[in-house]
Amino acid sequence: MEYEYFDIFTLILYVCVAYFCYFQFRAASMCCHGVNNKNNCTPYYNIFIVLSLFAALRSIENGIGGSDARPYESIFLNALKSVEQFEHTDVLFGWFTICIRYFTDNPIIYRFICYSIIVLGYIYFFKAFCIRGISCIPFIVLMIPYLKSFNTMRTSLAIAVILFGLVLLKEKRTFWAVLVILASVFVHRMSVLYILFLPFYAIFKKFKYESSVKLIVVMAALSVIGYLLARKVQIYVLAAGMLSGHDDHYLSANLKGSILDIAVTLIPLLLIAMMWLINNKKLPNSRNVKFLELMVSFDIIITPVAYVLGMWRANEYFYMGRLMFWAYLIPVYCSIYEVRSRKLVKACFIAMFTAWLVYRICREWEPCSLMPYKLFFQ
Repeated sequence: MEYEYFDIFTLILYVCVAYFCYFQFRAASMCCHGVNNKNNCTPYYNIFIVLSLFAALRSIENGIGGSDARPYESIFLNALKSVEQFEHTDVLFGWFTICIRYFTDNPIIYRFICYSIIVLGYIYFFKAFCIRGISCIPFIVLMIPYLKSFNTMRTSLAIAVILFGLVLLKEKRTFWAVLVILASVFVHRMSVLYILFLPFYAIFKKFKYESSVKLIVVMAALSVIGYLLARKVQIYVLAAGMLSGHDDHYLSANLKGSILDIAVTLIPLLLIAMMWLINNKKLPNSRNVKFLELMVSFDIIITPVAYVLGMWRANEYFYMGRLMFWAYLIPVYCSIYEVRSRKLVKACFIAMFTAWLVYRICREWEPCSLMPYKLFFQ
């Protein structure tokens, strides 16, 4: 009988899977030309098969494979007995689960379908923003939200839905984009925070950060305003007793806390903001870059709001957007160095992202029950 414990072999396995994805994304980027490109699909197939099966075939017995994995399996197995259990989930996720349960009672098939959608969200977003010359080094740490999905599958499904919607929005298919992004709320209600990106995008899509000073002032001002408004909402809702149960617990958790309590979330945001400031004027003036700038801006602004409201998983929503923005920033940053020095600079970035991956796994494995990794038949 297995119980959770730190396992160096599992850590190595996770890092190997991360590097597998990095090399596959790199292979795909060699000849990608946007979301409609049909060439060189093999790397995408490889990523899809490996990540979907890696999640679907894992053991979730005895407290491993994700701390919330067993409850999700229980929800699936009992889906046809009573719809009342979905009062504590969200209606679209509930009916999605019921539909799958109607055809099969195999939880492995259920997990495979769920993770297929999650992984397709990653791939679809990458494909939509991929151009020749981007750096795929940042996608080493895509393993972080992927592993966290072992514990937060429903959140990750909602994120995948939003990623599909964001691509539609970028491609100016606005009606369908709004519809899809709104639908994500019925997969996980925390997505309501990221619906705010729609008006944010409408207001700022033609806004250009012409100077680094302007960039700092705008984002700092909006972050402070958002934080103060969130505090007022938090105090009012708690005082009025408008919530109960888990919602009340999450909202009140950070009532007396400090924004520094989420330093592990703030560090990547500060680093990407610094890199953006350094390379702001050198970035290409393309639709892809403008859209990613808006995603990163919104993510930085909304993070203090999410902290106050107790939405601790919100950091994962625009994770792919941040990684893709890094993919554009790194080549621009490397261009300031001589050709012979660029390999060393890229090696430093690889080391940095790998170190962050290892650190996050070592930090998250116990609360998320990520170790040891076992297959369902072991």
